[in-house]
Amino acid sequence: IEFSVPYYFNLAPNYDLTATPKLLSDRGVQLASEFRYLGSHQRGQVTVEYLANDKLAADELLTNRDRVLAKWNHVADFAQGWRARIDVANASDGRYFEDFAYDPAGTSITYLERTVALEYLDRNWSLLAELQNFQTIDQLIEPAARPYSTVPRIGAHGVWPRGRLGLSYSVDAEVVNFERNQGVRGARLDIEPEVGLRLARPGMFLTPALGWRYTRYSLRDRNPGEPENPERSAPIASLDAGLIFERGSGSHGQRTQTFEPRLLYVYVPFRDQTALPVFDTGLPD
Repeated sequence: IEFSVPYYFNLAPNYDLTATPKLLSDRGVQLASEFRYLGSHQRGQVTVEYLANDKLAADELLTNRDRVLAKWNHVADFAQGWRARIDVANASDGRYFEDFAYDPAGTSITYLERTVALEYLDRNWSLLAELQNFQTIDQLIEPAARPYSTVPRIGAHGVWPRGRLGLSYSVDAEVVNFERNQGVRGARLDIEPEVGLRLARPGMFLTPALGWRYTRYSLRDRNPGEPENPERSAPIASLDAGLIFERGSGSHGQRTQTFEPRLLYVYVPFRDQTALPVFDTGLPD
């Protein structure tokens, strides 16, 4: 039997607290709290669930132990174009969601993400500096298959849609350091500049573009004989074209019909990438 009663505390116009004691007849008394705050340049929420001396844990090692789940979400816009984000969570043990979740989505949680990021955005640039790691909830996942921590990840995206000679210019760049207790580790540099030409007329457009992508690694703990600084370099050519047909419809012209055929062709020559490590992609579960 579960019985809970929420108590709402309107502490101030810009922050409040909801405390919910819950009686779990076979486990004990759990206290859940949700604290929300809102300022002129920041907002956030802190959530904590705490159960002392769990009497019915799925794992005998957790019986009569405290069970806790804590989350903190925070967003701060502290200067023009600058934003800080914090999104962290921690569970006291790997069986927490299996014991306390109420739906399949909850019991299927395998990782808890922790992210701290600093972002900048203006007319041409978006910049990101980020720290990210994961708490592994499903302890059956082998250490060699668990996600890497990115400490740090630094990325930049620049775009100039109306540059010299009527061309558009863009660049994507990223430097990431990947860490894990087991397996290969290291840093990756990835940069991709692109130049394009948008030709547009009423009802049609044509955009050819040409770019180049270069990736280089600096690796540690590789197997003997495997390269420590593999790299990849390839051009990328694309052609994006489309037509836009539009007409009024309906007895009073109250509707608009559109028909927009579009063709996108991208060419990248083959490169052998078997020597490159797999840091941030994986097979679907």
